[in-house]
Amino acid sequence: MDNYKDLIESVKNNSCINTSCDRVGLVRQVLLNLNRPDQFYRIIHVVGTHGKRDFVKVLDRLMEQSGLKIACLIGGLSSDPRSQIKINGQSISEEDYIHNFLQIYCHLPLDMTENELTQAEWTFLIGLNYFAEKNVDWLILPAVMGGIGDTSNAIGAPDLVVVTSCCMDHWRKLGSTIHQVAQAKAGVVKPGTKAVIVGPGIQGEFHEEIAAIVRSKGVRVIESKQFVTLSLNKEGSLPAFLQVRTPQQHFNLTLPGKLSKRKLRNLYLILTTVNWLKENGLTVKTSCKALVD
Repeated sequence: MDNYKDLIESVKNNSCINTSCDRVGLVRQVLLNLNRPDQFYRIIHVVGTHGKRDFVKVLDRLMEQSGLKIACLIGGLSSDPRSQIKINGQSISEEDYIHNFLQIYCHLPLDMTENELTQAEWTFLIGLNYFAEKNVDWLILPAVMGGIGDTSNAIGAPDLVVVTSCCMDHWRKLGSTIHQVAQAKAGVVKPGTKAVIVGPGIQGEFHEEIAAIVRSKGVRVIESKQFVTLSLNKEGSLPAFLQVRTPQQHFNLTLPGKLSKRKLRNLYLILTTVNWLKENGLTVKTSCKALVD
């Protein structure tokens, strides 16, 4: 197949013939046949009920300034899947999309046809394979929903997991108890994961459950509010700014206006993640414009 539009048309109506089967395991088997392309770069896996989009957008922009190849793979469905697969902000070309599709097609298990993978699963596999071909350094990978049962969980151990938030919004799919929902999120943590950053809005039983699951796997839990201190200057003083303090840096952040609670929570997460990246040898410039735009 040499036409991108025809290819997308051919797979967009693919559905899970057996919705009770292990979709993550099926995708993982294809990755094994491809010699685990996800093992050729480092991964930040992002899960959470809310806030993933804001977090990924800002982190991607900051990490691109490091001079490394930073990939981003957005799951789910799209009329143009190329826009979901990016390296340093540039979408995969139609030619590369087709090339990677054909390469994966040739490595499908013998008892599987291309129609047994959904469009979202194809996009995920094409993205991981493409990033390995292009020798990216880091991949920012947000889950679509939940974590443990999400296609993104087919990867091996991510270097870092970020849990942006956790609540019962999707209980019909993730479970009817706090423990079940927390397990769905924290289930992406695997032996070999270096740390898990917990969002500032995760408190009470959700926090206890997630922290317990993560620590039971021998993985470090990082509380964003313990590593980042934000102090607003006196009300009425212009320009408004935040005094930012982390173990790796101290600076003032000029604000373009009032900072919403949503943006403030995201700022805690971003700064904690940047601090962890710096601890692990990656130079990330915390540009004020990138942080608050």
